[in-house]
Amino acid sequence: MKTTEISCLCGAVKVQLMGEPITQFYCHCDDCQAMSGGAYIGISIYPLDAVAVTQGELIT
Repeated sequence: MKTTEISCLCGAVKVQLMGEPITQFYCHCDDCQAMSGGAYIGISIYPLDAVAVTQGELIT
């Protein structure tokens, strides 16, 4: 099974993603453009049981 570890920019929160995403797409909305500083942002959606917080605590 494929495992991927991601983190926030400051590194305080780390999340482990297990397996493949349910879906992936690009969002071009104004909020995503403002957040990314680009024309779009890539989004991957995983099942809840495939996501584990390994460091820190999620607030949102």
